[in-house]
Amino acid sequence: MEYVIKVIGIIIMVVGVVFAALPALMDKFVPFAKKDNHYLIGGTIRVIFGGLLIAASFWASIFWIPMIIGCVMAIAGMLIFVIGKERVHALLDWVGGLPEHKRRIISIIVAFVGALIIYSA
Repeated sequence: MEYVIKVIGIIIMVVGVVFAALPALMDKFVPFAKKDNHYLIGGTIRVIFGGLLIAASFWASIFWIPMIIGCVMAIAGMLIFVIGKERVHALLDWVGGLPEHKRRIISIIVAFVGALIIYSA
């Protein structure tokens, strides 16, 4: 089960590194997420990854790190379904409107969270 934690951590870290290296990619991602109901895919992925982290956290060497991050991810994924399309689109517009350096900082933080998940396995 620690491999599940490592794989999720690697995926999160790679996404953070890619968005930090290519912040213009986020300009393409925001319109994609707003198209139709694509934002629901992100909510579903967060709930699944959060549940997997929670379930696998009992086999981790530092169990509370994947447990807390998994809970946050699962709650964030559920909130995407609860708050509705208009608020999710407003949040996506806000993120898309951030200056490039702030989007890079957020992406670097995401990469560090992924590294922390890998370290905890």
